[in-house]
Amino acid sequence: MDRARQLTGEVLLCLFLVLMGTGIYSLTQPAPILAYDSSLNSIYSMVSYYNGRDGLFSRVLHGNVSTMLLAVAVVWALLGRYREGPVVFALGLLMTFVGNSWAHLVAALVIAVILVRCSWQEARVNRRTLGFVAAALGMTAFLVVVI
Repeated sequence: MDRARQLTGEVLLCLFLVLMGTGIYSLTQPAPILAYDSSLNSIYSMVSYYNGRDGLFSRVLHGNVSTMLLAVAVVWALLGRYREGPVVFALGLLMTFVGNSWAHLVAALVIAVILVRCSWQEARVNRRTLGFVAAALGMTAFLVVVI
């Protein structure tokens, strides 16, 4: 049970890193300027933005990973992290529903501190092995790519 909780925490930390990466990437990309003129050029540029490699894919991935992060936080809380799990879940919901970018950033930093601190505490009790790290990365990749 301890190892399952630790693995879930490590997957949660990896999902958070993917979430931060896609969020920062989406934030740095310029938003399309949507001005209505009936020219075919503006319609083509809008469609190519949302279908391009820096458009819709990073935003959809960010949304999907945030949903997975909330689900894994619930599992993590059920496996024994009764104090930290609900806090991570609540901050994740706050990040989902609050449009203010400063509140989004502060909540993300608090989640990062909680996850790193819990990961260090778990690693002191049960050392990470190469197989354990590979399992955590593999489960994260499965969640991000397949689901």
